[in-house]
Amino acid sequence: MLISPPFIPEPIANESDEAFLARSMPGGEPGNGSFPLSYDLGWHGGMHISAPMAAGNILPVRAIADGVVAYFRQPEPVSGNPEHPLNYRGGWTDNGCLVLRHETEIGEGPEASVVFYSIYMHLSSITLENPQQGQQIYRKDSIGLAGRIYGQPNKIHFEIISSQEQVARLTGRSTTDLNLAANGRTDSCWGDMHYNIPPEVLFYAERPANPRDTNNTSEIVHRPPEAYFVKMNYQQGQCTLKTFSELGEQQGLHQEENDYEYNLYRTASTLYPQCISAGYELLRFGRVLGPDRLQPADAAHWRQIAYPGGVGWVNLNSLTVTQYSDADFPHWLGWKLIDDDVDGDSRCQSQRILNLIGLAAPPAIVGQRTVAQTVLSNADSQQKTKRLTCHFPTEWRRAGIDSRYAWLIAGESPILTQESFDRLRSHLQALAFWEDAALEGISESHWHYSPKQFIEVFRKCSWLSLREFSYTLPKYHFYERSGTAYVAHTEGPARIYQISNETAIRRFQAHYSNMNKIMLKYGMTSAKRRSHFLSQTILETDRWRTLSEYGSGQPNDNIPMAQYYAAFYGRGIMQLTWAGNYEKYGTYRSATSLPAQNGQYTDARISNQSTHYWEDPTERDRNNRIIRVVGIPRRWSPRYDPDLIRSDSYNACDSGGFYWVSKNIGQRQSNINRTCDLEFAPERIGRVSTLVNGGGNGYMERQAYASFTYRYFSESLDNTVSGVVETPRGQITVNYSVSRPE
Repeated sequence: MLISPPFIPEPIANESDEAFLARSMPGGEPGNGSFPLSYDLGWHGGMHISAPMAAGNILPVRAIADGVVAYFRQPEPVSGNPEHPLNYRGGWTDNGCLVLRHETEIGEGPEASVVFYSIYMHLSSITLENPQQGQQIYRKDSIGLAGRIYGQPNKIHFEIISSQEQVARLTGRSTTDLNLAANGRTDSCWGDMHYNIPPEVLFYAERPANPRDTNNTSEIVHRPPEAYFVKMNYQQGQCTLKTFSELGEQQGLHQEENDYEYNLYRTASTLYPQCISAGYELLRFGRVLGPDRLQPADAAHWRQIAYPGGVGWVNLNSLTVTQYSDADFPHWLGWKLIDDDVDGDSRCQSQRILNLIGLAAPPAIVGQRTVAQTVLSNADSQQKTKRLTCHFPTEWRRAGIDSRYAWLIAGESPILTQESFDRLRSHLQALAFWEDAALEGISESHWHYSPKQFIEVFRKCSWLSLREFSYTLPKYHFYERSGTAYVAHTEGPARIYQISNETAIRRFQAHYSNMNKIMLKYGMTSAKRRSHFLSQTILETDRWRTLSEYGSGQPNDNIPMAQYYAAFYGRGIMQLTWAGNYEKYGTYRSATSLPAQNGQYTDARISNQSTHYWEDPTERDRNNRIIRVVGIPRRWSPRYDPDLIRSDSYNACDSGGFYWVSKNIGQRQSNINRTCDLEFAPERIGRVSTLVNGGGNGYMERQAYASFTYRYFSESLDNTVSGVVETPRGQITVNYSVSRPE
């Protein structure tokens, strides 16, 4: 899922995503349209956001994700009549409304295919051209302008909702808290990793001499008095582990050595040499999600974990330690499902929430309302309620207003007089739209998500739907020299020079699931890393048309080295070449995953006795001309059949990820992600291109594809069709036309 905030200000260099969202979605404080409660404990399904400004202009409202128009209502003209129902509480409230239906994927399989709705209320205008129900809308599209709420300008009410069926798909459960006795979901796993460490798991002074050994004879330095919950975050080369109590209170923090993430392949090679790939996943996810198997099966995962007063070694692969990811919405971080208020009115009577914020009951008299207001304004209460997902009736249903809001005029000291209640009724009726919208698959009582927190957590979701993957292929993909620059070829037969959305989907269909898995596994989750990685695969696979080198290593005047690597020609999404690289990948995956063939190979050039060059065997002069062959060929058999890198989609994708993180990039450093994390610029794109392919083949196309994909993944709002990019090797005019349905 790709998701953005409803307002997109210009990003600031090195700004955290949390800080970016704070600038993008200001508002929602208690008394100012907070989620999920008003001061009097009335349910509030969304948050009020003030539109940010840029260069003196109010930013437009934008679609948070790809979707379709489920409902729209143009706003009424502003009226000066004080009796008009939209003139309420001292000013005009705009009733322009747009509802988008989003259907996407957050993981693999039907239970990770999700549907949710986003609601944009109080728009002063809808800026879509000829809006209509079912109209396709794309993430970052400008859809409207913020209007007035009670006379305050440039504000919207923003809401995210789903049905009962979808809450389990979106959050992985339908219960208040996670089940701590079982590991989290595997169909959807992304973001930070989390561990439940029960009290019987001990903290030790040292790691065993054999790092795979589950037995530890060193000194016990800590016996947990209660369960600990550890969050493991990989980012920008670093790995940080924070320890929490089940109430979400931080108990400690430990930062691994510098470059721990960048060196994860080397670490896995040292700790788990019998199956490096499985060990890599154990270090990355705390469990093995792919097809490889740990050797031994119960190999330990020793990590240093902080506790109050110190740090000790803990086996995170102990039998009673359970593992999760952000996709499981850990309750110790505040993600709780609230569905114990079942009376159907608009007042919160959830005992779970009351207990959480320390109130005995909903306020009934003036003094109690004052206390409730103080409690809800408290920073601690806001922290405890900001990630709640709550089930209650919509405020936008015209029918049943009297019964839903009767509590406002009940009791000895009612909140509203009857006259004020009548005014409220008229106001709510003027804003209501639920019956008119008739949203598919969702009833008037449904699940409401904390808008800012929903967007924040799903921005960590690195899984792309098939449709989202298809948009990473540019419509115009062929570049040619024109004078001193390169330009996209936009004329000529469409079947040659264009990629339609239908074609893009067909090419990705068999591979997008495996691509998602390996991009998560190897950390290609940021906009920069994704853009670099996918732009290289676009060229290496000839726009996702092949998983093997054309010519299959036959003698070729254009590729003189083909005669030397021969049967070990390029295969997979990064075109793994030479027997030595195939051997390294086989060692990484182990003989269990890539079994020996005993002389049975797909390519007739490989037999039980055939010999092959492990790497370039030639000696060159200063002009790079071959002087002679000095390398010594070696027998390949009984190793695995190299055609498994082409014929199996997972192997084809995984071999590309392996190459990416194991690649030596100089100065005794490995992992191309190091370069990706630097400033996104043509120099970096060129460097990555050189690391992947030597930098000669398709250099300009790689520059174009990287610029294209970065605009798609980032918060860039540039919608020009083309743009000039100055690269270290010349100028290229990039065409940004997307392969989308016409």
